[in-house]
Amino acid sequence: MLLALANVTVDFAILGEVGLQAMTVTHELERNFLRPATGKDVLAKVPALNVGWRLTCGEIHLQMTSGTDGLFAHATSSYTLPEE
Repeated sequence: MLLALANVTVDFAILGEVGLQAMTVTHELERNFLRPATGKDVLAKVPALNVGWRLTCGEIHLQMTSGTDGLFAHATSSYTLPEE
């Protein structure tokens, strides 16, 4: 579930930059869990996004919305953009 959240979050960030394009697909998705996710609500943020001509890379931070534990997972993703 957390990896799916990360993937969808960066997908929306990319599509927000390049527009709705068919066949924009995940090329790679890596994740690192830093500590247990304790609490109820999770917030996913994309602090870094690099949009290229054929490849777009993004960084995803997952954190709890309550408490002071902050970041509990970090992911990076790259997407292949379709040829125009």
